[in-house]
Amino acid sequence: MFRLVLLIFSMIVAAVTFALLIQSAWSVRNVRTSPGRFSHSVAAEVIWTVVPCLMFVGAALPAAIKVWQTQTAQLSSAAGQNPSLTKLLALERHDGPQRRE
Repeated sequence: MFRLVLLIFSMIVAAVTFALLIQSAWSVRNVRTSPGRFSHSVAAEVIWTVVPCLMFVGAALPAAIKVWQTQTAQLSSAAGQNPSLTKLLALERHDGPQRRE
């Protein structure tokens, strides 16, 4: 059900985007004015760069956390079946070598 809703939503977004593209191209097809001259805007370029980066991090961080949790759970379940892996995981949890007194 979720995939169907996501598919329909994606199709609506694509249709609206395509319609706006066609409408803007159609509205300027007969304009005979010279194009405007624009100078650089540091603020616009920073926003243009930062916003996609934040979107990427916002999508990648939850995915990376989920992958880490899945791998940790798989390692823990495998450790219950393999005594040598249990010892290895126990050694990794300690902060350093154990001293014998």
